[in-house]
Amino acid sequence: SGAVKSPTYTLVEPYSIQQNDDSIKPVYHADLYRLQDPEELSFIGFDEYLDEPNALVIIEWASRADSYLPPPTMFIDMTQANSADIDK
Repeated sequence: SGAVKSPTYTLVEPYSIQQNDDSIKPVYHADLYRLQDPEELSFIGFDEYLDEPNALVIIEWASRADSYLPPPTMFIDMTQANSADIDK
């Protein structure tokens, strides 16, 4: 719960989610829109986010990471629906 801050200028914003068993899951929300080169991810230590056990890493503009992201990676493409296309 709480506000979610856009990581546009920081690249990565960390959060925590309390799970049903009261354990804490780390969440890293990355926005790669301003990324100029995938190698910048190595420079900022992005591998540490990907290697952290039980962490959830959410990446906006993942296409800017090129082939930097290891498998398995899930890509979700979202588009805004026209209101005329939505069943009422």
